[in-house]
Amino acid sequence: MDSRRQTFYLNSLSLNPDFRFSTQENKEVVHLIVREHPITQFPWLLSTLVLIITPFFLVPFLASLPFSSTQITFIILAWYGFTFSFLITKFFIWYFNIGVITNFKAMDVDTHGILTSESSTAFLRNIEEIKKTTSGIWSAVFDYGNIFVQTAGEELNIEFMNTPKPELVVQIINTLIQEHGRIT
Repeated sequence: MDSRRQTFYLNSLSLNPDFRFSTQENKEVVHLIVREHPITQFPWLLSTLVLIITPFFLVPFLASLPFSSTQITFIILAWYGFTFSFLITKFFIWYFNIGVITNFKAMDVDTHGILTSESSTAFLRNIEEIKKTTSGIWSAVFDYGNIFVQTAGEELNIEFMNTPKPELVVQIINTLIQEHGRIT
């Protein structure tokens, strides 16, 4: 494997990163970290922008109602508190929803909220098939897709959704399987 470190698309694809995790073994090396392509985050970023702009249109309406300036200020501060919470939650879900590929295994960490996550691990020697799917014009234009790693036995299948450069990710996993996967 090429040992050069490379990062693409706001850290959504990192080759040979300087990264460690709690269950990493001594001889285990992280070769790849993936998270969803940033362009797939556009809907919630647009929603956040709408939430930020809305009070500018809301204040004249609230001023026409029998609210004091203190009450209007409280409503606006609560609105921006909600908006900030929404933004932080969505960012954390995107940032901590990662796939990690090492020379021994593939791991998928799915974050569903700030306090909720689950992880799945598949050893390279148990991987039977890797399938890449892309659909739609945006997927083709921005080069992202879904990768499904099918395993043998009782291990869960691994899914990397909306991954940048899916062809490269599949190629790296296949290379690691050939180099390290079938050794017991």
